[in-house]
Amino acid sequence: MKTVGMIIVNVGELVQAVVFIYFFHRMFGFQEKVKSKKCKVIILSVVLFVIERGCMIRGYNELLFTAIWIIIMLFYSKKYLRNTTMQHLIWSMYALLMLPLISILLLLGTSVILQTSVEAYMKVENPIYLLVIVVARVLYFMILTLTIHFNKENRVKLPKKYGVALIILFGYSLGIEAIIFAGFQLDNGNRYKWGLLGIALGVVLLDAYLFAMIFKISEKYQQEEALKLLWVQNELQQKRIEEAETETKRIRQLRHDYKSLVSNLSVMLQRGEYEKIQEYINEINRYYLKNIPEYINTNNSMIDAAINTKFVYCNENGIGTTCKILGDCKSIDNFQLSIIILNLLDNAIEASKKEAEKTIDFQMKRDEEYIHLIVRNKIQYSVLEKNPGLKTSKKEVGHGLGLEHVKSILDKNKGLLEIYEEKGWFCVHVMFFINDNKTVVKNTV
Repeated sequence: MKTVGMIIVNVGELVQAVVFIYFFHRMFGFQEKVKSKKCKVIILSVVLFVIERGCMIRGYNELLFTAIWIIIMLFYSKKYLRNTTMQHLIWSMYALLMLPLISILLLLGTSVILQTSVEAYMKVENPIYLLVIVVARVLYFMILTLTIHFNKENRVKLPKKYGVALIILFGYSLGIEAIIFAGFQLDNGNRYKWGLLGIALGVVLLDAYLFAMIFKISEKYQQEEALKLLWVQNELQQKRIEEAETETKRIRQLRHDYKSLVSNLSVMLQRGEYEKIQEYINEINRYYLKNIPEYINTNNSMIDAAINTKFVYCNENGIGTTCKILGDCKSIDNFQLSIIILNLLDNAIEASKKEAEKTIDFQMKRDEEYIHLIVRNKIQYSVLEKNPGLKTSKKEVGHGLGLEHVKSILDKNKGLLEIYEEKGWFCVHVMFFINDNKTVVKNTV
């Protein structure tokens, strides 16, 4: 019976590792270019199982293998899975909190029913203990599956400070669980079982309240983000309308003056005053066309509005601009891209105002899987040497969305933000993934 019991215990620990990894991959999914996915899952499962088994055999505290699992999963997720490190840490602690909590409640509940101490029946040859192991793993799988289903659209999205607070509370709960398990090792554990059961139920209630608060805060935060994005969208549309109205007025003015202009040119042509004709045409260009910028047309109204709005501003403020766009932009998720473009051009404009040579270069290229954006502005001295973290000194409310928002958007769709300097240019390179002609965006921390 002992041999069978050991087999069940080992299989239970392996199942724990497999369910934990299954939960992670269903929550986040592999990054697009990862190869040999099944092989990586198998290797990771074996590694986690060996670590857990080794810690159990040597009698180490459960917190040790929990910490090791978290560290391994953070490295693994960062390299192979989607989403942010904050999300990986939160959900790894959540998953590692669930099984011990389920086991504690089952062990203590069984102890109360049998009217004996947990230590007395927690033996591998005891069928009741083995049944508890099996039931705990089944419940663990069910709870994590429900979590995946409930969060299938990544509903949890928190500001960073709340994410940190959540991690601390999860760590506190894991510490309480470790204390409860330590109580199981006492010879007189039967004396403390009601106290331990009360503590375990307290942890359950605390975590339930915690999750209720998480979703409430997350919902409020996402509403604020939606309003902020809606404001940006409305601003873009308003700019586009203003630009269209301005162009309409210019066209009407030119049409109104057209007969007079042609008549004057005809008279000068008849007189053979060719030099005056050239001067007259130049004067017409200066008067009617001096404020008309070189408009960009990508067949994407939101992207056009984002670029042209900032180029108009540059033209009016003496900042030179160059632009190069390659590939079809019509089917891109234009709202997300327009937010990134606005932010990057805002940053380049602010930086250019302080430079003697005011020049901005904008490049956008689409390949099969990614959109590449490169925004460059001329600099006289290195920015990264003085401010490697690119911390802003601006305190005005509503000043752009910031590079942090750009990073957030890119994190959601497996993107990349690269900042560097070369040959007198400050460069920002943005790359984000396209799936089925749409930018993939998921809400995350």
